[in-house]
Amino acid sequence: MPHHIRAMIPLYAMERGRFGRSLENLHHTLNGFEKHLGRRATVDDFDDRVINAWCAWQFAKGLDPETIRGRRTLMVGIWKWAADNGLVRRLPGKLPKIKVPDKPPQCWHLDELRKLLAAASQLPGFMRRDFRVPRSAFATAWLRADYATGFRFADLHELDARCIAPDGTVLIVQQKTRQAIVGHLDDAALASLDAIRSPARRRPFRDLMNRKNLQVLVRGLVRSAGLSGSTKWIRRTGATWIEVHQPGAAMTYLGHSTPGLARKSYIDPRYLQQHKPRPPNLDLPDETG
Repeated sequence: MPHHIRAMIPLYAMERGRFGRSLENLHHTLNGFEKHLGRRATVDDFDDRVINAWCAWQFAKGLDPETIRGRRTLMVGIWKWAADNGLVRRLPGKLPKIKVPDKPPQCWHLDELRKLLAAASQLPGFMRRDFRVPRSAFATAWLRADYATGFRFADLHELDARCIAPDGTVLIVQQKTRQAIVGHLDDAALASLDAIRSPARRRPFRDLMNRKNLQVLVRGLVRSAGLSGSTKWIRRTGATWIEVHQPGAAMTYLGHSTPGLARKSYIDPRYLQQHKPRPPNLDLPDETG
């Protein structure tokens, strides 16, 4: 009887270091694959024709090409792992290339981020989990800490106060990659975080607000500031302006190990190329001699 793919996931995830959101994405991808098949998937489904039919089914449902490509990459990764472990003989063939339109990342100008901070400072009310903490203080601490450290949303939300040194240095292990990363809270970020900390709360952000409500809070701030964007734009903004002033440094700020990923997915080319050479002004006299 062929092995069910779902039964292989725990061992695959452990060997390949897939945890947290990465593991959730893996299960979500397999759910979609089995929905297409109408049954539980087995290693017999590691077949080029089956994978291609699944991709075509997703295209027919109107899914984004980038999503389809990412899901196929996950399934092919499990396929290759199964082959390495003798669970299947076939290896993936030459699968058709899925063309994904280029989507240049966008971020805020620093003046726009300052508008967001101003909107945060005007938030009324107090935190439900601790009526001594103003919502404005909580929002300000989140925005400043996010921008200063460049941590992913989940990592910052789970931040343990014991990881913060007196000088603002923060050492954590990233949930997505399981790799250590060092962040630095500047004086303003550290002061705003101190304003919401309490000996009774080990995790300053998670203990005051869950992830869903925090995302809703930031979206509301973005709207009230007259901006567009999401929580991800804070991290992109930090990466972009670091790269503008220190070329090549955004990769370290983001905690990436893959060269080029920062420019592809985080750095806004509008600001990076603002000093791009321009041709002579046609409305001025020709000074080329």
